[in-house]
Amino acid sequence: MLNPFHRVVSVAQGVATKYRKNLLHRLVWLSCFSICVPVIITGVAYYQISMTAAEQQAIEQSQSGLTNLKDSMENLLQGLEKDSFQLAVEPLLTESAKIVDLDTNYAYQQQMIDMLTRKANFNSWIHEIVLYRLGDPFYISSESGNIRKERYKMHDDIELVLQSKNLDHWELLPIGVQKGYITFTRQLKSSADNSMIGVLIYQIKLLSLQDYLEVVSGWGSSLYVLDRQTEVLLNSSKSSGNGWMTTDVKQFLNGEDAVNSRYLKQGNRSAYLFTYVKTALGRTYVSVTPREIITNGFTWIGWLTAIVVCFVMICTMLITVLNLRRIYNPIEQLMRYGEELSRGRMNKKAENEFAFIRNCLSYMEEESNKINEYVLRIQPTLREKFLQMVLEWNPFIRHSLESDCKTHGIEMNQSYGVLVADVENMHRESRFVKGDQPVVAFAVANMMDELLASGKYPIRGYVLLNNEGKAAAIISPVKEMAEDKWYSCIREYGAELSQSMATLMKIKVSIGVGGLYSHIADVSISYQEAKIALQRRIYGYHEEVLLFGDTVKSFKPLPQLYPNTVEARIRDCLNAQDVLQAEQELDSFLEKLGHTENPGFIHQSYFMLLSGLLNALQSEGGNLYQILKENVLFEELGERRTVTEIKDWFTERFFSIYVKALRSGSSCKGKQAIAQICKYIRSHVLENPSLVQCSELVSMNPSYISHMFRKEIGMGFIEFITECKLEESKRLLSKTDMTIADIAGVIGFSDRHFLRVFQKHYSLSPSQFRAARR
Repeated sequence: MLNPFHRVVSVAQGVATKYRKNLLHRLVWLSCFSICVPVIITGVAYYQISMTAAEQQAIEQSQSGLTNLKDSMENLLQGLEKDSFQLAVEPLLTESAKIVDLDTNYAYQQQMIDMLTRKANFNSWIHEIVLYRLGDPFYISSESGNIRKERYKMHDDIELVLQSKNLDHWELLPIGVQKGYITFTRQLKSSADNSMIGVLIYQIKLLSLQDYLEVVSGWGSSLYVLDRQTEVLLNSSKSSGNGWMTTDVKQFLNGEDAVNSRYLKQGNRSAYLFTYVKTALGRTYVSVTPREIITNGFTWIGWLTAIVVCFVMICTMLITVLNLRRIYNPIEQLMRYGEELSRGRMNKKAENEFAFIRNCLSYMEEESNKINEYVLRIQPTLREKFLQMVLEWNPFIRHSLESDCKTHGIEMNQSYGVLVADVENMHRESRFVKGDQPVVAFAVANMMDELLASGKYPIRGYVLLNNEGKAAAIISPVKEMAEDKWYSCIREYGAELSQSMATLMKIKVSIGVGGLYSHIADVSISYQEAKIALQRRIYGYHEEVLLFGDTVKSFKPLPQLYPNTVEARIRDCLNAQDVLQAEQELDSFLEKLGHTENPGFIHQSYFMLLSGLLNALQSEGGNLYQILKENVLFEELGERRTVTEIKDWFTERFFSIYVKALRSGSSCKGKQAIAQICKYIRSHVLENPSLVQCSELVSMNPSYISHMFRKEIGMGFIEFITECKLEESKRLLSKTDMTIADIAGVIGFSDRHFLRVFQKHYSLSPSQFRAARR
């Protein structure tokens, strides 16, 4: 009895034998394995890379958000600090040190109370402002007015502030925290000897600051604001505890970097993303985000990766199986050789699949030989080459014309005419590219050949492609017929050809017809006449069939004058960026040229129009070098043969290039002018330059300069002049001893106007600014 191991080996050998006999199954399994392994490895690698990038993105977003929060909070806190400083230097408070009987000077106390109340009511973040003068038995409060120390609810907190060595800072005081306040203290100094005479205490609404932090926090983060001793001043979770402040976290927060992020573990819990941003004033902003929240935000990456991997594997395996099935199909059919053997298609039974493959290769070789034979048959014959030489009248066939005609079975003394078919407006067909013209011409030639072979018309002939890649036909009547009947037959033939191409391939074909001549040697003349007939399209004619005889009849000598006035109107419209009016003027230009009925003159006139517009664009500031570098305009125009193609090229191609370059040049010129004016104003600001004067400096319209000024600088002309004058006043305040009145006169302001504008722009009076700089 066989043991299990031998059973497995026997089954494996049976399966191997089975699949060794079936090449298709082996290829399918090998292909699926070759596809799945790299795709899965690529998917896993992509997932890991994406998650790493996502976590890095979370760190960058955390740092960016915390930096924005820091800026916002610092603006708020520093604004309150600045407000306390301005209050502390108010003469009403600094001069209070000189008042000995302040306890009984109720009028002075009332002024101080009114000042504190105005400050507190002006800022919604402030709950109360308290003033304490050293040695006084009372406090002056914006809430309670004059109140005795022992009766004031925050008395113990103020005592703690006075005992502290560090004033002018934020802190959480016991009673203040219970009441929902965070405290900022500011020393009050005497104006005489700069000694400390008391303190200003700002009670700020703690709950409002915490709510503000709660609003701006993201990713489910907890936000904290720490002081220099890494004690929590504010937090978004409304928890005053420091349980999260482990040794590792504290060591991380004491780092030298101004901004940093790191994943740290909190005991046995999962990791948290800690991000901090430090300020120059010693405060530290900390964001704490659980890693699970970050990773949960990017679970879609895993699902997307899995879906894409599965989709790619399924699609690739299906495509592989289908392709393998198609590849294996000849072998499978050869293996079903019963019926084929009965017909004698195979000499003997193949031993294995490789024998069948050899038979298939032999079959493919036979088919290849058939294809080569077919290609040789469709290549131009010697007769077609001879007819091409006759069409272009090659001088080498002049002496052998008679013998060549006999060799190729072509009658010499027979009436012949030439038709040339040309496809119009191929540039407007998105399904064709530039190199598809010979293919389309070949399709037209096939249709011409089919119509000739149908016997519907009493004509016969030879269809070929000329040297220009157009379909041409050398035709002759089956029997003698009158000339008018001949042209009528040709019109019907050409009309059906044009209609058939429009129906089958959705393209428009024009047919030029040359004259009818009685000798094969005159075919080249008829060919040139057919091409001349096609040139009538440039006059604006839209017939499907154009006869050379009609061209001769319609010829009338007209003065051939270039329409300079119309060109000037087109140029003016484009310079004004009025494209619609420019198109109407172009129609007038085309109409005037069409009356001349001289193809050479008309073509050269279009090139003159293009050159004139390019010169006008350069004179208006357009970058002509860049335009000619990026576009082959003259070559593109030369490829247009009909009046419709030429009009479409100007309106759809060139006009857009002109307007775009004109706008770019005008914008660049305007920017240079504004830069020149700004430089001039800064160096001549004391001369009070006007808008008209600056406009004359750059030779531009004042209204345009005013518009460009606001667009490029972001402010009006007058505002910029004011800014420059204020900058000059700051320099004079810092560097000179001139009085404020003299400085106001120098920059062209009255005293009162100067004080008001300076205070509005810098939130400081000129005197305060000078004192701060000195």
